[in-house]
Amino acid sequence: MAGYRTSMWVGRTHTIGLGCSADDLIGLRRNAAHPPAQSAHLVEVANCIHDIAGLLRRGGQLGVPMRVPGDEMAPKLKAGDLIFVDTTVTRLAGNGIYALRCGDALLIRRMEQRVGKGVVLKCDNKAYQDIEWTGKAAASHRGVRIIGKVHGAICAQVI
Repeated sequence: MAGYRTSMWVGRTHTIGLGCSADDLIGLRRNAAHPPAQSAHLVEVANCIHDIAGLLRRGGQLGVPMRVPGDEMAPKLKAGDLIFVDTTVTRLAGNGIYALRCGDALLIRRMEQRVGKGVVLKCDNKAYQDIEWTGKAAASHRGVRIIGKVHGAICAQVI
């Protein structure tokens, strides 16, 4: 199972986030809590997560993971979704979705550069209004700075 590794710390097996160790998943250890059929399903889930992470890689780096804090970008991004932010982009670099810092708050917004109108910060959720800024000073006066550009997300929905 390429790409998965079990780390040992002081005699303990590190779990990989699926409620069992990598040893359990590949069958090196028998675990009554995860019978073989369930372990096979967990391997499938782990492979899927690995494939998604591979698709999100840019230049060999996944980016900084962050959680979407609210519903402003719904339905595309919902509260709790995991986004991956390229923190090397700290200025508007084309239209797209950006992570912003405003005081202590994390904001996720769609930013558009509009000719003659400056920058527009938009929420996909129509319950929120767009914010238009003209000039670079407008954003800095409000204490808003770009953390990075969002280039991927993992969104899960329980149905």
